Amino acid sequence: MMKRLFVFLYPIIAVLLFIQCSKKQSQEIRGIIDVVRLQTGKVDTFLISDLFYAPKYDLKFSQNKDVKVKYNLGTKQVIFSPAKDFSGLTIIKFQHNWQIFHFPVYVQKRVPYTFRYKAKRNEETVQVIGSFNTWNRRSKLMEDPDGDRVFEKTFWLENGRYEYRFYVNGKDEIIDPVNRAKVMNSFGQYNSLLVIDEQKENSRLINKGYNRKENSIKLNYRFEPGNNQKISVENIICLRNNTLISGPGIKVKGNTIQASFNLDILPANTTIRVAVMGDGFSTPFEQVVLQNGVIAGSDDKSFSWYDAIVYSIIVDRFYDGDTTNSQKVDHPELKDKANYYGGDLQGVIQKLDEGYFSDLGVNVLWLSPVNQNPMQAYQEYPPPHRFYSGYHGYWPIDPKKVDVRFGDMELLKNLIEKAHSKGMKIILDFVSNHVHEEHPYFKEHRDWFGTLELPDGRKNLRLFDEFRLSTWFEPYLPSFDFQNSRDAIKTVTDDAVWWLKETNADGFRQDAVKHVPFKFWRTLTKKIKKEIEVPQKRKIFQIGETFGSYALTKSYVNNGQLDAQFNFNLYNSAMYTFLDEEGGFEVLNGEMQKTFENHGMFHFMGNLMDSHDKMRFLAAVDGDVTSASGDPADIGWNNPPQVDNPDSYKMAQVYLAYIMTIPGIPFVYYGDEIGMTGSTDPDNRRPMRFGDQLSEAEKDMNKRVKKIVALRRDNPALRYGDFMTLHVEKDVWAYARSDMQQQMLVILNKSNEEKFVGINLPAGLNVKSVIPLMGVKRYTLIDNILDLNIAPLSAIVFQLN
Repeated sequence: MMKRLFVFLYPIIAVLLFIQCSKKQSQEIRGIIDVVRLQTGKVDTFLISDLFYAPKYDLKFSQNKDVKVKYNLGTKQVIFSPAKDFSGLTIIKFQHNWQIFHFPVYVQKRVPYTFRYKAKRNEETVQVIGSFNTWNRRSKLMEDPDGDRVFEKTFWLENGRYEYRFYVNGKDEIIDPVNRAKVMNSFGQYNSLLVIDEQKENSRLINKGYNRKENSIKLNYRFEPGNNQKISVENIICLRNNTLISGPGIKVKGNTIQASFNLDILPANTTIRVAVMGDGFSTPFEQVVLQNGVIAGSDDKSFSWYDAIVYSIIVDRFYDGDTTNSQKVDHPELKDKANYYGGDLQGVIQKLDEGYFSDLGVNVLWLSPVNQNPMQAYQEYPPPHRFYSGYHGYWPIDPKKVDVRFGDMELLKNLIEKAHSKGMKIILDFVSNHVHEEHPYFKEHRDWFGTLELPDGRKNLRLFDEFRLSTWFEPYLPSFDFQNSRDAIKTVTDDAVWWLKETNADGFRQDAVKHVPFKFWRTLTKKIKKEIEVPQKRKIFQIGETFGSYALTKSYVNNGQLDAQFNFNLYNSAMYTFLDEEGGFEVLNGEMQKTFENHGMFHFMGNLMDSHDKMRFLAAVDGDVTSASGDPADIGWNNPPQVDNPDSYKMAQVYLAYIMTIPGIPFVYYGDEIGMTGSTDPDNRRPMRFGDQLSEAEKDMNKRVKKIVALRRDNPALRYGDFMTLHVEKDVWAYARSDMQQQMLVILNKSNEEKFVGINLPAGLNVKSVIPLMGVKRYTLIDNILDLNIAPLSAIVFQLN
């Protein structure tokens, strides 16, 4: 009887289980919903797919007294309306497919700043353009209401560092004549510099370690109040992934907080975020990543992108491992510096086999584009009209073919497989904005592309800000018109997914992101999640290249588009700090805080010293390329820099110590590890050298850089930890990084003089002793005061116990 009953019920049970599993699958949302950052009294709108990925969206938001939330089912948009008198942190609650989720919203105050320009007699129109309005030359004119020839315009700005110029009569760009603060831009010219630094309440949490038993973990924190605030359980925000945790798992005793979790019910990948919120104050979130119940960074068995240390390779310039595929372009006016050098995929494989990258300490390789490029030289449009080849890979003429001068698809697959066997990741450089005119897409689908000629008779060439989404880089590099061609979006995003599936690569560096519309990135990322990440259960990492304001850069970084972008705003401040006599660490520290305000402390933004688009650091710090030395490109062609001052290597080591010890992902551009110099493109893309090709100074640089990289690789607080500035002055910067496992102290001295500093270690860190890890000579620690001398041009790193 029971057997017949089971036979009868089995199909019903199976169906119910299938429905329940399907329902559970549909309830899942992918990705940690980041802090939604708003401005007081300003309505803002987000696509729900930018907040999190789900196969379908079935949402209902609960009301919040400080931030009104409305969901438009038709447009899939979430509209946020912060109250005019509210600033700080709040939690939004919503229901998705019968489950309750939460995410944090932070509302920030802005301050007014008025720009003024005293016009000359023949100056009739004036605009202010800068990093705060993406250098928009079509922005509203400044006004002169009282006719005194002083033009004015007020902007509401957040804390941070802003570069700007005045745009006069629609043609002339002028730095502010009454502002002495200025900084060199990437074109070798100066911009005026504005720093907004409104003091804010500075309450914060400090990690105090963890206690683990067989099936539970307890995370401990100490609240450091800014104004003697008292807290209780009601003040604690604790998010487990995207769910607010309350009840007996959260305990508060005085300023001590403990959050407890049952490991048996935690997802394999869990992110815990904790903050304190009260009347008129809130702390930044502290974050702990758990992988299968173990705090991330505890061992080298698992990898997350917080662990990434990336090495950037221009394939043609790195190493020639197969001379049979080397082919130079034959053209009478093509200089050798702009031609092919013979580097190839086999060369990268050979260096993998030799252990070059493992010895250096990097664990991710970023390869320049490997698509087939033309076999001819082409002339650049701007004067002096030099000829170039496509050695760099950014002129694709085929959507799915590896350049014959680099190898073939099987060799690329072999490279990636070999890297994976050594515990390394590979990201490919993908060019989506344009193709070369020889590409079949341009020949066969002219309607997929924009036009070169503008209605006013100008050519739409390199108008990067004025026509951001349609400008061409060169007449022979047509840009896609993605805004008006669905077929183009479908085809190019399909191509991108094909490369990931075919090669098993781990992600992309996305080229020219700001020149490609949001719709493209959302389409691509949705396909990646649906076709690769979900079924294959592996993360595809995407980092983009965008030069522009935080607002512009941030608009592409979310769960529906890219994981990160290169932090050129922080890079620009770092260049000013390290290279300009007027630059001080106060400016860089302020820019770091602005990065946190936009991306949080725990982010994947890319930090760099050099890149294929920037003049190399050594060329500037050695004095070969300055604002007074002329056009950087001409210097690169006619008087290539060489390192003369040994102290220049030391300054580069301090800079690399900086990017290896701050939040974000550090990128080492090939040659950084030996102190390679070079002006702007193509001088910054010299052939890599190894072994006996190096000078003694370069060998010493290489040895020291390996130690700097090892610091990040071996200390999880430098990868997963928070950030706390402890001391900052013009030439010295001290900051702490801490996670649940360790606390680190970093001190940088960029001056040519020995510096004595006394650092007051916060009582909440409870430091009993210190372990010197790098650069330490003499120090004393008495009653939380660390006194020490730091040598000229050096970095010191301690572990705090």
